[in-house]
Amino acid sequence: IMNTCSGLAKQGASVHLYYSRRRQADKTLGATNPFDFYNLEKSFSITAVPFLDVLIFEQLLGSFRKPFMILGGALFALTSGFLAARSKPEIYISRHWLTAEWLVRRGKPTVFEMHQAGTDDFSDRAVRSVARLASRKSLMFVIAISQQLKDELISAGAPPEKILVVPDAAVPINDADKLTPDAAKRKLGLKTDVLLAAYSGQMTEQKGAHVVVDAAIKTPGINYLMLGGPPESLQKMKERSGNIPNIQFHDSVRPKDVAIYQQAADILLLPQ
Repeated sequence: IMNTCSGLAKQGASVHLYYSRRRQADKTLGATNPFDFYNLEKSFSITAVPFLDVLIFEQLLGSFRKPFMILGGALFALTSGFLAARSKPEIYISRHWLTAEWLVRRGKPTVFEMHQAGTDDFSDRAVRSVARLASRKSLMFVIAISQQLKDELISAGAPPEKILVVPDAAVPINDADKLTPDAAKRKLGLKTDVLLAAYSGQMTEQKGAHVVVDAAIKTPGINYLMLGGPPESLQKMKERSGNIPNIQFHDSVRPKDVAIYQQAADILLLPQ
């Protein structure tokens, strides 16, 4: 999201980002400047929006977790939508479907980004809701990051001409920072004579992290790097691996530092 805002700002747009103020799994990130974290120039403004962070009470809520997640999302949609509308922007862009619904139903010119489906954050109900919204004039178009997501929206009744497939972009690496796999491995203190596979992302089954762990167990002749969190999920993946020697886990790798790990890899993994 930060890189998207930065890219829009570089194109001359005046950008203001509203994001949910929620608990950081990594306590050291609490006071981190987001522009420093993502290695970006401060070319746009940001505002933290109060958020009912259900994950703090996840163990206490039990079966009530999902209803409270919906409630938290609805409150964020109302708050962020109201705050954004006060500045009267020419266009609204959101990845949060409830916020998009709030804006579209009030006739605000909105673009919705769809990055997932069939998850807690974006259920089948959410897919149907976005498909219905797509027929409204105020929803200018939907950006789906894959053809599969576009197909799901069309199956739910969305007009195909309102859906654009735009895959996720990658932040380019400066020529001066480019390394060969062996050079990157040496810089990280990794073996250069063993094939290295790397995964970076959330350590959840929804993202397929468990598939990487299971592959590592079955292929002891390949080394694996797994970068990501949150810490609770990372710990579960460590336990699943049984602490086998050919897999390393790294939590809280800053986005600007992920590149060297990816350059060290002979194979990049996308198990989702």
